[in-house]
Amino acid sequence: GANVMGGMAQDSATGSPGERQVIKSGSMTITVKSPTDAADEVSRIVESAGGRVDARTEHSAEEADGGSAQLTVRIPSAKLSPTLDEIKKLGTLEDIAISSSDVTGQSQDLDARLSALRTSVDRLQALMAKATSTQDLITIESALSERQGNLEAMEAQRRDRRDQVDLSAVTVNLDSPATARSHLP
Repeated sequence: GANVMGGMAQDSATGSPGERQVIKSGSMTITVKSPTDAADEVSRIVESAGGRVDARTEHSAEEADGGSAQLTVRIPSAKLSPTLDEIKKLGTLEDIAISSSDVTGQSQDLDARLSALRTSVDRLQALMAKATSTQDLITIESALSERQGNLEAMEAQRRDRRDQVDLSAVTVNLDSPATARSHLP
C-alpha cells in the first residue's frame, strides 16, 4: 500500500547501500538573442525540474556587446539530462562539459566513521551516567564534548555530500551573438 511507496521514496533519497553515489557537475555556454530573458527561462526550467538557482550574474547590453548572463544552478541528478536538453533549446549550444565523480567509497567510509563515532558517544554517555568522582565526570564530559563536535561536523559533511549527489551543479553561460563573436580568437 501507501507505506511501501513512501518507504521506497525515502530509500532512494537517502541512498541504499548498493547504490552508487555520483557527483555530477559541469558548465555550458549558449548563444541567445537576449541573455536576460534566457536567464529567466533557465531559472524557470531549473525550478520546474525541482532544482534551484544558487547564483546569477548579468551584464547589460552595450554598443558592441549584446550583454551576457551567468547562472550557477543545482539540478536534481535524476533529471539532469532532460533539463539540460530543455536549456539547450534556448539558443545555440557553443560548448558543454559535464563530469562525474564516483564518491561511493568515500560515502561508505564516512558512514562507517559516523557509526563508530555514534557508538563512542553512546558509550561515553553511559559512562558519564555511572561516574562517581568529579574528576571522572570532567574527563568523560571533555571527551564527550569533543566527540559530539566531531559527530556534528561529520554529519554536516555527510549532508553536503548527499546534496552534491542529489543536485548536480552546472554553470550556464548565456552570451548574445555580439558577445559570442567578441570571444572568438
